[in-house]
Amino acid sequence: MIGGGLPDYAAEIERQFTSDGLVQFVQGLRNFSAHWRPLPLGMVSRISQQTLVVGLRKGELLSWKGWNTTAKPWLQQAEENIPILRVSGEYFDKVKDFHIWFEAAVRRFFQSDISRFRDKEAEYFLTKIESGLDGWLSGPESTRPAGDRGLFLGLFDLADFQALEALPKGSPSRADAALMMLGRHFAVPTRISTKLRRAYSDPRFFP
Repeated sequence: MIGGGLPDYAAEIERQFTSDGLVQFVQGLRNFSAHWRPLPLGMVSRISQQTLVVGLRKGELLSWKGWNTTAKPWLQQAEENIPILRVSGEYFDKVKDFHIWFEAAVRRFFQSDISRFRDKEAEYFLTKIESGLDGWLSGPESTRPAGDRGLFLGLFDLADFQALEALPKGSPSRADAALMMLGRHFAVPTRISTKLRRAYSDPRFFP
């Protein structure tokens, strides 16, 4: 089902797209150019503003009978040379606003599922990180996983790794930064932060 059963999804589609004249006009342009003729481009020079506006000639657009009952009134009241950049910009803003609404609606609707997923994700990464630290602290040296990337791959992004790698190996500041970045994702148990500081205090931990 479109919208995944989200409350107000159909109403929001109606409000932002179906009943919006500008949106219906832009969407109708596809059918105009695909089934009728190329878009009627025109240019208007505005001397006072020293600009050249590329637009669509209203009269030629109105010659097409395929406009729906929402797009046609919008087109009829539009200026004679309809500025492409302005119209496309307004259309883009409307689509962006809908996606902002949709993401928020999904997060509200699936809040409990997302919360359970986040808990499991945190559990997985904490287990992975602690296992990596334990392996380095007590495992044979030849098999020890080492470094920021070995611990946090799949959790930190490239900018995080670059920020960590800019700090001195074995420095408390590098451990502090790693723990701060971890804290943006989930709470770090004391036992893990203690192990991390121990490993990070040894420059040999880093490749």
